[in-house]
Amino acid sequence: MEAGPGDGKGVNPYAPPSGDAAPFEGSTEGPAGYESQATLVQVLVGVIGLMAAVKCVTVATVVVIQFGELAKDQVALLLQLSPWANKLHRVTFLLCAVPFAMFLVRSNKNARAMTSVNGRELAATVAKFTPASMAWWFFVPVMNFVMPAQAVKAVWSCSAPAAARSWPSDGDHVVTWWWGAFLVSWFYDSASAYIARPGMDPTSNNILVALHSILWVVTCTAAIQMLRALERRQATRAAELARRRRRR
Repeated sequence: MEAGPGDGKGVNPYAPPSGDAAPFEGSTEGPAGYESQATLVQVLVGVIGLMAAVKCVTVATVVVIQFGELAKDQVALLLQLSPWANKLHRVTFLLCAVPFAMFLVRSNKNARAMTSVNGRELAATVAKFTPASMAWWFFVPVMNFVMPAQAVKAVWSCSAPAAARSWPSDGDHVVTWWWGAFLVSWFYDSASAYIARPGMDPTSNNILVALHSILWVVTCTAAIQMLRALERRQATRAAELARRRRRR
């Protein structure tokens, strides 16, 4: 450890900067331009969790109708509640859409704030996607099958903590699982509109409804894992940069 100027004492790299030290650019939690998204992620987890809970109730209802010994009036009551469950699913999905887009946009900005110290190659990776493109790629026909996932993976790569760069597989499977589950649910929603027909026998209809609900539970679970992993990843990297800045 090097000696301090004129006092013969060692320099503590964790000590607060002296009065003539260069000011830290950005918050004490990361570089300039970084903003924590812990609160937003908590909100999203709550809304997405509600969506998953609605679908779990739907699956349970289908099982009770299919295998339970219920009177006809009880079955009729449960069938009347089914449209309300679908409406609640749509409402929670819409409630989730805006904050989810906000999370992706801010994640891109956070990644850009970190690329000045992450190297030119990573800076070029995230530069391919503007913050706004994190949202609008979802609305571009055909390209929206691939580009949203590519945009999130670019942000994921540019947000890697120092330790993560030595891992053979950098944990980006959470992004792959989230996007794969979302696409399967999306395709199934579109296909079920053609498969389901008026007069379809109750058993087949119940199977379609249960499958739809299970797919959305898997999608919601994967989305929650991705949100938490990306937020924690960026927070870890921001803390590393903050400590590095303080030691200078």
